[in-house]
Amino acid sequence: MAWSLVSYMALALALTVASSATPLELRCGDERFKVTFDRLEARVRLADGKQLVLARLPRTSDPRPARIYTDGRLTFTRSDKRRVSFARGRMSAQPCEVAKATSVPSATGPPSCREERGLPAARLLVDQCLKVSPATHPPCNADNDCALIQSEIRRGCDIIGSDAPGFCKAP
Repeated sequence: MAWSLVSYMALALALTVASSATPLELRCGDERFKVTFDRLEARVRLADGKQLVLARLPRTSDPRPARIYTDGRLTFTRSDKRRVSFARGRMSAQPCEVAKATSVPSATGPPSCREERGLPAARLLVDQCLKVSPATHPPCNADNDCALIQSEIRRGCDIIGSDAPGFCKAP
């Protein structure tokens, strides 16, 4: 199936709208998180500004199942819009409280590149980053801030030198 420019732009707009949900500010025990739940993933911003993407586990046969999002180290379980629990590793889950906006520290770090520039521009940076980064686990992720991605692109371009792609030579 050939994708027209209009089809691609409609898909990009739908993905941007789907990923622009307002994050819940959660207090889970002594920890605080900003979490955006989508159908397939949860984007988690930790108190130190680091961002993680947790995949949603497949549905069960239960007609009203809780939605479980995990990366193996962090797990959020959402049973409805306001009831969320959290666990680290194999710890038992503890309930989370939805925090008031004023009670969450403002030092949650810079916005993600996706939030700052939009999904299409963030994807372009991520693609460039992946082309030049020598790192085994590069920070080429739209959920990281744009400055971090751009610094990894500059670092990779400097390492490659004269054989670097054309986008490395742009000012």
